Amino acid sequence: MNNKALACQNEYYHVGAIIDGLYELTDFVGSGGMACVYRAVEIGAPHPYAIKFLKAEYHNQAYLIRFFQNEASNMRDLAHPNIVRFYRFVNKEQYSYIIMDYIDGYALSEIIKRMYEQQRHIPLNEVVRIMTQVARALDTIHREGYVHRDIKPGNVLIQKEDGKAYLTDLGITTDAQTMVSGAGTIAYMSPEQAEDGMSDHRGDIYSYGIMLFEMLARQRPFSAAPGSSGRAAEQSLVDQHRESPIPNITDFREGLPPELNDIMKKALAKKAEDRYDSILKLAQDVHEALRPLLNQDMQDFTQITHLAKLQTLTTPAIDLGGNDRSGRMWRIIALVAMVALAVMIGGVAILNNNFSNAMMTPAGVAFVAETQAATTTSVPPTETETATATPTSTETPTATPTLTQTPTASPTPTDIPSLTPTVDDAVAAATVAPSPSPVPNLAAEAVSYSLVEGMNALAEPDNYAQLMLDTSPGDEMRYLRLGLVDGFRIELDIDNDDMGMIERYGIAFRMRDPDNYYLLRIDPVLNSWSVDKIIAGDERPEVREEGSFTTNDDSHVTLTGLGNIFMIKIGDSDLIPYVDSALPQGSAALWLSASGPIKLDALNVSLLGQDADIAQAIAPTPAPGIGDPYRYLREDVNRLLATNNVATSSVNCPEYIPVYEQLTRHQQSRSEDVQSLAQQIADAGQFIYTRCQAESPNAPLAFINEGQGYIDWEATLRAVLSQIQSDDETT
Repeated sequence: MNNKALACQNEYYHVGAIIDGLYELTDFVGSGGMACVYRAVEIGAPHPYAIKFLKAEYHNQAYLIRFFQNEASNMRDLAHPNIVRFYRFVNKEQYSYIIMDYIDGYALSEIIKRMYEQQRHIPLNEVVRIMTQVARALDTIHREGYVHRDIKPGNVLIQKEDGKAYLTDLGITTDAQTMVSGAGTIAYMSPEQAEDGMSDHRGDIYSYGIMLFEMLARQRPFSAAPGSSGRAAEQSLVDQHRESPIPNITDFREGLPPELNDIMKKALAKKAEDRYDSILKLAQDVHEALRPLLNQDMQDFTQITHLAKLQTLTTPAIDLGGNDRSGRMWRIIALVAMVALAVMIGGVAILNNNFSNAMMTPAGVAFVAETQAATTTSVPPTETETATATPTSTETPTATPTLTQTPTASPTPTDIPSLTPTVDDAVAAATVAPSPSPVPNLAAEAVSYSLVEGMNALAEPDNYAQLMLDTSPGDEMRYLRLGLVDGFRIELDIDNDDMGMIERYGIAFRMRDPDNYYLLRIDPVLNSWSVDKIIAGDERPEVREEGSFTTNDDSHVTLTGLGNIFMIKIGDSDLIPYVDSALPQGSAALWLSASGPIKLDALNVSLLGQDADIAQAIAPTPAPGIGDPYRYLREDVNRLLATNNVATSSVNCPEYIPVYEQLTRHQQSRSEDVQSLAQQIADAGQFIYTRCQAESPNAPLAFINEGQGYIDWEATLRAVLSQIQSDDETT
C-alpha cells in the first residue's frame, strides 16, 4: 500500500469498508489536496462508483464542507455528457462523501507525462477529439454563468473503453462575480486570476489555451526560472504569465500550421478583453487550422466525439514517432483497434496513477515491448515546477471564497455543437471492415412487458378520479413512472373533445435528469413534428429534426425506443424514425402546452428488449421516475410564507385561504414523506384558516395576540422547507 493510500484510510473508510450499509470500497484510487477517492460497488449490484471523501483533517471545518458540497451541487446542476455524472452528496458526523460515476480510464496529465517521457506527441486526431469534448463541457458551465477556475490536464479524465473525455473537479466552480483567493493551479492560471482571484469565463479560456498548448507541444509555454522553488518558482510563473511573450507553438512540433500561432496568442492574451469570448469559437478555430491534417471522420467539427468502438489490440504496436500529417498512420491504428489508447498506456481507475496493471493488457504489453528502447531519463515539467509528483485530478484547492460583485456579462457562444456520436470512418477504411451493428427490433414482435398504465403511469397525478392533467399553472412536464431504461414504448391517447385546447403536445424521453433529454413535440394544427435534444437545460436547435405528418387521428401517438433508434407514429401516419445515441438510458414524461385541463383516454408504458426480459423475471414495481415529489408542496409552502407579514404579524387571508384549502391534494402523493409534511402544515395553520374564514376572508388579519401559535406556524413552514432541501441534497 502506497503512502497516499495509508494517509487516506481511517476507521470509517478504507479498502473493504462498508459505507452506510450500501457501498463496499474495493480499491483506493487516489488523493488530492482535500479528498480521497475509492472505487466502490453497491451491495448486491455490480455497478461501480467512485466515492470521493473529504479528508478527515478537514471534516471539522464547516467552510470546507461547504466547498465539498458545492462541488456536488455543481456536478448535479451542470449535467453534461462530458462532465462526470453525480449521484449523491452525503454529510455525516464522522465523514462526508460524493458518489459519482467511476471512470475506467486515466487523467490527461498522465498521457502528457508519458508522451514527454517517450519524447512523442499525442496524435493530432486525439488532441482534437479531447479538446472538442472538453470545450463542450466547459461551454455548458459558461452558458450557465459559472467559471470553473481550475482547468488543467489533471482535471480531465479519458475513458479507457472509447476515449471519451470528462471534465471533473468542480469544487471551486462559482459565478463570475465571486472572488476565490488562492484557488486554481499557478501553471495554468490567467494573469487576472493570479493577481486578485477574480476571473470570468475568459480566465477558463486562458487555462484551456495553456492545456491545449501542452497537449500539442508536450510542454507548457511558460516554466519557472531555472533553480527556483517554492514561492519563488510560483512568483516566477505568475510574472511570465503576466509579462512574457507567447512563444510560437510551431517551434515545438513539426508540421503544425502557422495559423495556430495567432490562435494561441489570442487564447493566451494577457488582457481578458483581447482573448476569445467563446470556448467553442477557440476550439472551432483550432479545428479549422488542423482540419487538413485530420482523418475524414474529423472534418465536421459538430460531429466530433469519442470513438464509437475499440477492439483489443492483437498486432504489434505501430511506430508513432513519424509525422502523422497524412492520416495514413491513423488508418492503420484503426485497423489495430486505435493504438492511440495503447499509446496512452492502457487504463487506470478514475484519477489512478497506477500504470502497472495497464501494462498487463495486450495493448500495454505491445506498447512496452515497442517502446522500452525509446525510454528517456528526462523529467517532465510539473504543474508548479516545485512538486516532484505529477498532481492528480482529485486535487481540490482549499481556498475560502469571498464575495465581491463585479459587472461581467455572461458569455454568448457563437456555436453549439452536436453531441451525436458518429462511427469513426477510419474503421471503415480498415482492410477487414467490422460487421455493422444490428438494427434494434422495434416491430410488434419485439419482446415487450406492460409496465404501468392509466393514472398509475403518472408520477404526480392531479387526482385519482379520472385521467386528467391540469396544465393551467403552466406546468408542461408530467413525469411518468419509468425508471432509467433503454427499451420502452409509450402510448398516449388524448380525449378528442379536449384537442381544441391543445397548442402542442409530446413526450420527453431518455431523460437522464430534468435537464438532459430528447423532446418530441407535435403540433396538431400544423400537422408537424420535431425532436429536440436538450442538454444541460438548453435546446440544441442546430441538431433539431422535424417534419410533417398526415393522419386522420392526431390525438393518438406511440413512441418506441430501443438502442439508438426511435419510432414515432401519430394516429395512422407512416412511421417516423429518429436516430441518436447521445443519451443511452433514461426516464420519460408527457409534455403538454394547453389552455386548460386535458383528459386522457389512455396512457400505457411498456418495456422493450433486455429491459422487458428482466422485468418478466422480477415483475418490478414501477419506478417513481425522475420527477421531484416535493415540487408542488414546495410551491405551496412558499406561497403560504408569502402571505405572512412579519413586520405587522398579519396574514393576507384572501391569498392564504385558497392555498391552505389545496393542501389536501398532497394526501394523494405517492410519497409518504410528502403526505406527512403536508399534514404538519395543515395542522399548524388550521387556526389561521379558521380565523381568516370567520373574521377576514377578504382582507389581511392581525395575529398579534396569538403568541406562540403564530410563531410555531411560521417555524413549521420553514422547518418543512429545510426538510425538503435536506432530502434534495441526499437524493
